[in-house]
Amino acid sequence: MRKYSLIIGLSCCTLGAAFGRLGEVVASYSAPDFLNALARSKSYLYACCWVPGQQKFMIFRMNPSWGLVINSYPTPTRYGYGGLAYSSGGYLWLGNYSSDIVYRLNERTGSCISYWRAPNEFSGGLAPLCKGDNGVGTTALLAMCKHYQYLYYLALTNGSVIKSYHIQGTIGDPAYDWRNKLVWGGWEAKTVYGVRQNGVLVASFEAPDWRPRAMAYHGQYLYVGCGSAKMIYVIHCPTGIGITPSSMGRVKAIFK
Repeated sequence: MRKYSLIIGLSCCTLGAAFGRLGEVVASYSAPDFLNALARSKSYLYACCWVPGQQKFMIFRMNPSWGLVINSYPTPTRYGYGGLAYSSGGYLWLGNYSSDIVYRLNERTGSCISYWRAPNEFSGGLAPLCKGDNGVGTTALLAMCKHYQYLYYLALTNGSVIKSYHIQGTIGDPAYDWRNKLVWGGWEAKTVYGVRQNGVLVASFEAPDWRPRAMAYHGQYLYVGCGSAKMIYVIHCPTGIGITPSSMGRVKAIFK
């Protein structure tokens, strides 16, 4: 019964997506363990978690509607993972802040396809710079530095820095909202920030719980993992965020 009600809730919110409120929680479920990063494809939600009982990180492949774990696999090494991103073609990108390594994995099995070294201020946080849901048209990876207030654009082929920006707000594992062209993220506090690709803060909202450090975006929703509660929240993220009032017209009343 719980599974059914969550699916219906998401379907209703999808139909009324244009009229939803930024930050509104439409569903929630328990995370497999202590969350550090999330990614989203068309069919699955991926969670990178620290598993204390096994003293290692694991990636869990989950049904995004109610959190059922489909399968799981270990990360290439045991420690130091802070970011996860999905790009079309069946690839997961996994960031390690201890070694500054980014791994490209098979999303079904976790087998390593390739890897390269990120800048040495890398925090592990990753998001796909894409043109659509499911990582469609990914041209680069957005990566966070260890001070959590600097955003890198990294080439997919070798991790070279394309450009970088200082950002307002502290972000762990980010999500890229291609509809609004915003980077969403949070860290230890209870605030989720939305910044433009040039680093300028344009939106924020209160997270459902503390430490919203793991995020992914899909279908006008943010999937937010709050580490303090070991929970994943599906949060409404309408289009039109960051548009100036003069260009919004009558639509601006929706976001009051």
